[in-house]
Amino acid sequence: MANPTFEKKLFQEVSEFLTAKGYGILVEQVRDELATGRLSEEKIQTLKEVEGRSIGLLSETEFKRSQSADFVRRDDYSDAESVVLLLEASKRAIIDGAAMASQIKGALENLQIHGLAFASEENDEDSYELPMENIPDLAEANRQASEIETLIRQIRTQ
Repeated sequence: MANPTFEKKLFQEVSEFLTAKGYGILVEQVRDELATGRLSEEKIQTLKEVEGRSIGLLSETEFKRSQSADFVRRDDYSDAESVVLLLEASKRAIIDGAAMASQIKGALENLQIHGLAFASEENDEDSYELPMENIPDLAEANRQASEIETLIRQIRTQ
């Protein structure tokens, strides 16, 4: 059995960490993307379009009836690309979301609002309050984003 690469191990460890923290759906979506692969459109030329190519088995009329076509080509992601995809998805879903919440918190505090209450019109049991202190600090979210971006750059340059 082949030894798993560093990137495969890292992907597995980050996946397990995210799943344990309640972000299993994120890991699942990244795995779905990896299974689909990188898709690109590719034009297939007819024999007539290929310069300098002659095939004596086909008559000229067959060349004229040929039409070029666009096909979808699928390529697998490399192990390093897989880790980058997982880290970028994590950053967008978790850290960028925290930064957005922090910016909203700042705007609300400027309006002298110190908490949010969400009330259900149908059922009082579904209502809840969100104190502002539960919203992360923007500087911390930006620091975490910077750390992940540094890690992504390191993986890409290896």
